[in-house]
Amino acid sequence: GPIERSKTLLRQLEKTYSFDFERAKDGIFSIIWGFFLKLVVADRASVAVDFIFSNENSTGLQVISATFLFAFQIYCDFCGYSTIALGASKILGIDLMRNFNSPYFSVGISDFWRRWHISLSSWFRDYIYIPLGGNRCSALRRNMNIMAVMLVSGIWHGAGVNYILWGGLHGALQIAEDFFQPALGKINKYVRMFLTFLLVCAGWFLFRCVYISRGIKMIKSVIRNFSPKNIFLNSTELYNLDTANLTLLLISILIVLFVDFIYYKGFSIKEFFLRQKLIVQSALIVFFADIVIIFGIWGTSFNKSAFIYFQF
Repeated sequence: GPIERSKTLLRQLEKTYSFDFERAKDGIFSIIWGFFLKLVVADRASVAVDFIFSNENSTGLQVISATFLFAFQIYCDFCGYSTIALGASKILGIDLMRNFNSPYFSVGISDFWRRWHISLSSWFRDYIYIPLGGNRCSALRRNMNIMAVMLVSGIWHGAGVNYILWGGLHGALQIAEDFFQPALGKINKYVRMFLTFLLVCAGWFLFRCVYISRGIKMIKSVIRNFSPKNIFLNSTELYNLDTANLTLLLISILIVLFVDFIYYKGFSIKEFFLRQKLIVQSALIVFFADIVIIFGIWGTSFNKSAFIYFQF
C-alpha cells in the first residue's frame, strides 16, 4: 500500500526520470515522518498493548487504555509505512496517492472509511460495492451491499472470527448511521468526531482480540474490575513502560493528532517546511532525523514489532 491503480502507476513506470532535488526533499520529509510514526509512536505503543492484551489479569483501566493505544498503534504503524513508501517513490519520480486523510477526525463511520486506507476503501467501492448495485437501488439492497463490502473487508484482513465481527460492526454502524442521519446532522461536528472515534476504538478492540473468549473476558474485566485507584499504580505495572517512555508516547500521540488536525483544516506542515530556505530545510531534516534516532525504539530493550499490515 498505497494500492495504486494501474492507469496511474504503469504509465509512470514507463517514463525515464532524472534526479530532481525538489522531489527528493519532499520525499525525505515524508520518509522521516513515516519513521517517526512507526518507530517513535507505533512501536512504543505496542509495548503496552501487547503486554495488556496478553495478560490474563488485566484490569478494566488497562483494557480501556490498551484499546485507545492500539488505535494509535495501528494507525501510526500503517500510515507510517505508507508514508515511507510515498516518500521513497517521490524520490524515484513516482507519485502515489495519499492513503490516509486524518481518519480520527471523521464525523461518522462512512466518513472514516473515506479517510482510512483510502486506496483499499476505494477499491472495495469500485469493484464490490458499485457492481453489487451501490446506492442506486432500494434501501434494503443498499444496506445489504454495505454489509457485504464490510464483511469482505474483515475477511480480507484474516479468516479469524474477530475480523469478521470487526467488519460486521462497521457495516452495522454505517447502516445505523444512514438511518439516523437526520438526527445525527443536528449534533455538533466535534461531538460527532468524538463519538465516531469511540466507535472506531470499539472496532479496534475486536480487531486486536485474536481469541473471542479472551475478548469477552477482557470486557468482563472492564465491567467488574474498573477502579480509579488503579490510576495511581506506577506506569510499569500498568503499561510495561516506565514513566519517561509513557510520557514520550503520550506527547508523540498529541503531536500526531496536532499534525492531522491542521491537515484536516487545510494546512500542511510539510508544504510549509518546503517553502523555507534551503539552510532551514536542511536544519529541519537533521533535527527531525535526530528526533527519530534518539526517541525511536531500537535494539532489544523493547519488543520491536514488524509492520502490522504486512500480515494481511
